[in-house]
Amino acid sequence: MVELNQKDREEVKDNETGLDYILNLVLRLGLTLAVIIVLCGGILFLWQNSGVNVDYHLFNGEPATLKSLWNILDNAIEMSIADRTLSLIQLGIIVLIATPVMRVVSCLIVFMLERDFVYIFISGFVLIVLLYANL
Repeated sequence: MVELNQKDREEVKDNETGLDYILNLVLRLGLTLAVIIVLCGGILFLWQNSGVNVDYHLFNGEPATLKSLWNILDNAIEMSIADRTLSLIQLGIIVLIATPVMRVVSCLIVFMLERDFVYIFISGFVLIVLLYANL
């Protein structure tokens, strides 16, 4: 069994602390951004649709403009307020879904900088699985 001296233990502790800090920062920023976007879209939606009677006998699915990522981004930026509110809510959900993917990407970058090939392979594999599952 390999014994680590005090200097090696401090180095390992500093590297883990740096990785933990980066991962926590990515998760916090992603969650905060997603909450802000959904909250803004939700407030605008409720403000705009207050007092509207909803007909529950007829189901209307999502509009075609909210069924692809590029349309959602385009609507969130360019469309009128009516289309923008639903697009903002969808965009916030997309940011929330993308947050764990960004966590894996940041792990992959950190492991590449450390030249830790085992974890590079594992992180790359997890990233491929996540991207495949989300497409």
